[in-house]
Amino acid sequence: EGLRGMSGSTVERTARIVRTKTEAAAEAARTRGSRLVRTVTEDSIALEASRQAEAEVLQLHASTEESVKVAYRSTGLGIYAVVMRFAGMPLERLAMVLNSSQVSGQGQLSQAAKIVFADGAMAPFRTVGRPP
Repeated sequence: EGLRGMSGSTVERTARIVRTKTEAAAEAARTRGSRLVRTVTEDSIALEASRQAEAEVLQLHASTEESVKVAYRSTGLGIYAVVMRFAGMPLERLAMVLNSSQVSGQGQLSQAAKIVFADGAMAPFRTVGRPP
C-alpha cells in the first residue's frame, strides 16, 4: 500500500537496491561462515597434530608402562590402607572395650568412649609400649 504513490520505475529501482543489499549481506554471511569453518577445521587439525606429537614423546615401552601402573596403584592402595587404619584404630579400641567386662548397664557406648579417650584424643593410637 505504501507503493501506490510511487512510479513503476521507482518501485523497480527500490526493489533492485533492496535485492542487491540483501544478496550482498547473504554473501558476506556465507564468507564469514566459510572462514569460521576453515578456522575451526585448521584448529582441530593443529590440535590433533599436537596431541600425536605429545603422545610420541610420552610413549613408554610396554613393560615400563605396566611397571609404572603397578607402582601407581600400589602407592594409592598403600596410602588408602594407612588412612583407613588410622581412622579405624579408635573404632577397634572402642569395640574391644564394648565387648569386655569394663562396661555394664545403661549407656555402654558412652562408658566405652570415656574409657578409650580417657588419656586424650590420641589415646587409641598409643596402645603399644604404653606404661601401665
